[in-house]
Amino acid sequence: MGNVTTETNNLTSDEHTAKHSGNPRARNTANKTDSVGPDKALSEKILSRLTWFKENLDWTPFIYELEFLKACWRYDNIAGLWCRQSGKSTTISKYCLEKTYNEPNTNILIIAPSQRQSSLLFQKIKADIDKNPKLLNNTKHFTATEIVWKHNNSMIKALPSGPDGRTIKGFTANVIIVEEAGEMRSYIVNSVLMPMLGTIADGQMIKIGTPHGRNHFYDSCKKDESPYVVIKVPWERAVKEGILQEKKVEESRINMSDQEFMMEWEADFPEEADSYFPWELLQSCMEEYRMIESLT
Repeated sequence: MGNVTTETNNLTSDEHTAKHSGNPRARNTANKTDSVGPDKALSEKILSRLTWFKENLDWTPFIYELEFLKACWRYDNIAGLWCRQSGKSTTISKYCLEKTYNEPNTNILIIAPSQRQSSLLFQKIKADIDKNPKLLNNTKHFTATEIVWKHNNSMIKALPSGPDGRTIKGFTANVIIVEEAGEMRSYIVNSVLMPMLGTIADGQMIKIGTPHGRNHFYDSCKKDESPYVVIKVPWERAVKEGILQEKKVEESRINMSDQEFMMEWEADFPEEADSYFPWELLQSCMEEYRMIESLT
């Protein structure tokens, strides 16, 4: 298919202009069929999913969140290149919930470099289940890192990749969510995670995060031959939707280098020419070590 990048910052959203105070998501409920950019005629299936979100999670996605969801519903390879605090974890958690609840025997693995990172995303899923008795009563197995639905045996599980991916080898999944993809080593993604989808006809890989050097995430987002559809959300888009405050973002700019601001808030990879050392040289000097458990 080739790499496709969607710059959500260029979308217009007159229907999302602030007309009243309160939760900015409330502005999305008025006329959803007129708030998804040029593709106004939503399919019945998408409308059904949006209804499920509203009825079960009391959640209506912003324009760029809906664009990301539509990509996930259509393609096998998606990269979410989002700035900090723009709602990527919230959006992907809703996607996981709706997909597993409504599609039988669907296994979703949330993989992050550390258990803490994958668990933070899973906590959003857990919080939504805890708030809804219907969902909570329909769980067969429910822990701080795993949920199995009673009615269809679908599952969501959060795992750490660790330094080499050794502890997650052997799992299979219909969908793999690579959380903080920019921080995960390319070897783990290419040699450990990709084989998990090898026997799944419609297996899906979703990478989400902010830019970080030149690894698999950079290749997925930037290389012409990449099969990934890229949904990019810079800080301006989140400000438009009321998630971020422009004043706070500008305050962050004062204390960050241009490269840091580009990665964290503009959701873009700095040119290698802007770095004193080539990224490949920096990678060759890096080594990851297992954390030693505290003895106290």
